[in-house]
Amino acid sequence: MINKLSILLVFIVLVSSCNKKPFKENTRSFYMAMTPYPPDYTDKGDELVYGFINNQCDMIANHFDEGIPWQEALDNDSIPEDVVEKIKHRKNMNNGREVYLGLTPLIQSRVDIAAYWNPNVDKSIKDKWENMAFDDTLTSNAYFNFCCYMIDEFQPIYFNYGIESNSKSWTTTEFEKYLLFCSRVYPRLKQKYPDLPIFLSYMVSVDDTQLENAKLLNQYSDYVTISSYPYFETGSSNGGTTEPINIPKDWYTAYRNIDITKPFGIAETGYIAEDLILPEFGIEKQGDPVWQADAIQQMFEICNDLNAEFVVYWCPYDYDNGMNTLESIGMAIPSFKIWKDIGLYDGNGIKRPSLEVWKKWYKAKKVG
Repeated sequence: MINKLSILLVFIVLVSSCNKKPFKENTRSFYMAMTPYPPDYTDKGDELVYGFINNQCDMIANHFDEGIPWQEALDNDSIPEDVVEKIKHRKNMNNGREVYLGLTPLIQSRVDIAAYWNPNVDKSIKDKWENMAFDDTLTSNAYFNFCCYMIDEFQPIYFNYGIESNSKSWTTTEFEKYLLFCSRVYPRLKQKYPDLPIFLSYMVSVDDTQLENAKLLNQYSDYVTISSYPYFETGSSNGGTTEPINIPKDWYTAYRNIDITKPFGIAETGYIAEDLILPEFGIEKQGDPVWQADAIQQMFEICNDLNAEFVVYWCPYDYDNGMNTLESIGMAIPSFKIWKDIGLYDGNGIKRPSLEVWKKWYKAKKVG
């Protein structure tokens, strides 16, 4: 009886090992990148995140969501000191990595004009631009000028000029204005920078409206690129398990198939490793470090199959300390917690299984 039981246990182990897909990729099609979003807003936080990027990434994703210095850009006048210092810091911290640059003319709700990036601007100027419309040529002229300024500063190899442009919350009228805006900005950028890949990125969801909006926008984009946080759609958008087996089967391919003649990339992504409980949004999702590692492995495999050009993971470290800092000064935004636990290191700096997945893929030779 004991011998039979032992044989059975060995058989189960062997079958389980055979069913678990080993890491076998020796090559990858894509650049691997991170944004420099820090675990805390300190020098130490910067050292950690840039240390990871400079040692474990091919490319740095300089993603700017602070707003636009609208009037200064329109007038081709002196760029505000706050903007200049941020640019200088990003450039100084980069140790020779290629640059992906992402800008947006949209506010963080992704359905209105971006905030004014200059804390010292006169209120009358700020108010003027807060009420500016996307079909006004002043808006497209100012944004074009700022895009050129940032491209010239960073010399990127990829440029996203419209982060997450396909919100389902656009009204028909406002979305038409935004399409007109893109039709004015995109060709001018292509004329000035013909060899630079210039594109928009699209939020992925199971909502058909977002997919249809992305299809309409993609005429003003060199690539099909996505913003992918699939744990929102495992179980339901508000609750359930984030086990990656529950990620919708066409999560990546539905958007990739918008135009298979154009290159594909992931402009930002992440996957939670801890429970996500946000009563203010009615969200209660189960997270797990092993599920996170499996989801990242699955994503890389799919990206290789789709011949993706780049993958931008949002941040290497959980930012528990950063959230605590914001809360201590009364600047915490509850929605920021949605991405707090997607790091390859947890809030205490402890390695997660996903870190080994990242390192294995980083060691694979990039081809193409």
